[in-house]
Amino acid sequence: MRTPFPRGAFNNPIIGVVSETLHYRECLVKVLKDQMGLAALDLGGGGPDSIRRLTHDRPNLALVDLRPAYLEPFIRHAHADLPSLLLIAVGVREEERDLLALFEAGTAGFVPLGSSLGDVFGAIRAALRGELHCPPQIVAALARRLAEIGRKRHPGAAHVTPREEQVMRFLGEGMTNKEIATLLSVEASTIKNHVHSILQKLSIGKRSEIATAGGAGSGPRIVRLRPHARG
Repeated sequence: MRTPFPRGAFNNPIIGVVSETLHYRECLVKVLKDQMGLAALDLGGGGPDSIRRLTHDRPNLALVDLRPAYLEPFIRHAHADLPSLLLIAVGVREEERDLLALFEAGTAGFVPLGSSLGDVFGAIRAALRGELHCPPQIVAALARRLAEIGRKRHPGAAHVTPREEQVMRFLGEGMTNKEIATLLSVEASTIKNHVHSILQKLSIGKRSEIATAGGAGSGPRIVRLRPHARG
């Protein structure tokens, strides 16, 4: 008897199976076809031939059951060749470092070592729905990893006042401190202090870099501080 299977975004998903054990591959392909009503393919034992089959047959999802030494390199290679392919690592140890490495390589989900066939089905369903099938502690580890990446990309927000924002705009137009001071009716020393403050907040060393530091590139994000409206 077939188990009802929600297709999600995939009308007729094709599932590939990669494993070093021929008997395991054949049995899993048969179960996917007979019990879940899915199109399933035997994609070989994980060598270069499996990569060629993946690129030729282009399944929507691949179950990958390989020894630890071969699992991450295979997933990384497959993900590089087929970025849209959903890759599920099967029979993996629930160690945070190993799992994070698999996710960074391109894994869309995993089935822990010693899991049941029902767990494999659950991982397939979750991946095809665009969900992540993994324990809460791994979700927490992924959140910490993303936060770490975010800190490296954006070391800190630069709080620029409205007046400093004005000065930045005029500097971007190539104006000198004296010209800006005349335009704003302040002393040149005041503009010099603003420039010094901006350089510190944006963690840059040259005034020529100020014009581009707040853009969409690699510079720090600018948070503009607006005064509260008076009642």
